[in-house]
Amino acid sequence: MKICRITDEYRPMLGAVGYLYYFENAGRFYIEIPDRLSFNDAPLILDQYIKKGINYVDSEWSMHWVCNRIIPRDRQNIGQILRDAGLAEYDEYKLLILTDGRCAQDDCMIEQITENELPDAIRERGKQRIQSVTPLNDRRLLVFFHDKTSVMCKLTDLVGRDRRFKPVLSDNHVFEKVRVNAGGYSIGWGETIEIADYVIRKIGTPLPMNLDDMRLFIDREVCDTAETARRLNCTRQNIDDLVRRGRLTPVKSGARSKFFFRNEVEERLW
Repeated sequence: MKICRITDEYRPMLGAVGYLYYFENAGRFYIEIPDRLSFNDAPLILDQYIKKGINYVDSEWSMHWVCNRIIPRDRQNIGQILRDAGLAEYDEYKLLILTDGRCAQDDCMIEQITENELPDAIRERGKQRIQSVTPLNDRRLLVFFHDKTSVMCKLTDLVGRDRRFKPVLSDNHVFEKVRVNAGGYSIGWGETIEIADYVIRKIGTPLPMNLDDMRLFIDREVCDTAETARRLNCTRQNIDDLVRRGRLTPVKSGARSKFFFRNEVEERLW
């Protein structure tokens, strides 16, 4: 992850007007907006998020902010420009750094910083981001956050009639491919279909559990093939036979082992 401080070149008294995060492996940008920044002092794009009471700019509009400050990918002589800049390929972040993030539309500029140079309030926001998402039956989602909270929500409640989500709602295989996007700012399906963390918090039903509880449950209530064979005093072949006959149901099957709920295994001893 790369981080840049965004400042107003001609109004240094404002301090940072934003912090640009770049997750290089995912190719995603996000801009964090300081709580103290007012609507009147904020540069374009950021001001509209302040107006909505949102403290960061999503990946799509953060990328717009970046692309407004660099040479377009479709520039006619882009190959020669990249060679002159010492770049082997088009890279939004490296091009942004070359110009210090300046553009004609505003007076903003950027400087690279380390995570340790971020204000505590900005670092603390990481604890509000999404940690994990699990797709469930009936298009439900179980979402865990870094602050040890969790919610359950229905996808239909989150997206309403947004037509972008039609493939996700109509195809269970697509729905099950949901992932947490870089930085935990959202969950999504592919590059363009995503749901922000604050939307999930607002609409989801809070649950009295966290991811540590889930880890503890799995550790105590799930056993692999080897442990199951020891408990039942049988061979792996016997376990496979019980599975084929529907007497044991794996919760997960791997190449070399299957995993079972401990209570179902112990029922075989009754």
